[in-house]
Amino acid sequence: MTLGKMSAAEFGDSVRREGQRVFESDGIWWREVRPFFARPLLPYEPLAVSARNLPWRYRLGGSQWALKPGLPANSTLQMVMFRDAAGYRIEHLPHKRRWEVRAAARRFAIRTLDRPDLIKGPGHDVYAEFFARTGYGYRAGRVRKREFDAWVDTLFESR
Repeated sequence: MTLGKMSAAEFGDSVRREGQRVFESDGIWWREVRPFFARPLLPYEPLAVSARNLPWRYRLGGSQWALKPGLPANSTLQMVMFRDAAGYRIEHLPHKRRWEVRAAARRFAIRTLDRPDLIKGPGHDVYAEFFARTGYGYRAGRVRKREFDAWVDTLFESR
């Protein structure tokens, strides 16, 4: 499944239709990642914002966002990013990382899932097994087939 280009507001609306809590504050779109805790919808963009401008529930709970280099911070958020995903080439990776990618490729198939039925069938079993194995609790209702299928439909409507 691929997503076309969209504005931050369109992306926020897409995420909201998936059932996630998102909101806009001073032109920045935020996602509630836990009750009373928010991060920007686009977490990798450095922001010059103040928590005072966020709704009260996130001032009471917490928030986390990227800062411009050199500014004081009180936490870190690790991310793997490809600045030029279109220009990504395995040959440009360090030797160890090339080995890891090739080893993973022997176990996994990467392909575009461009129809909901490609996810709804085998995808639900994989999703349910992930929940059972990890104890992950976010959106736990999706382990029920009907709710999983509705979520997949929402993802494809957002394309």
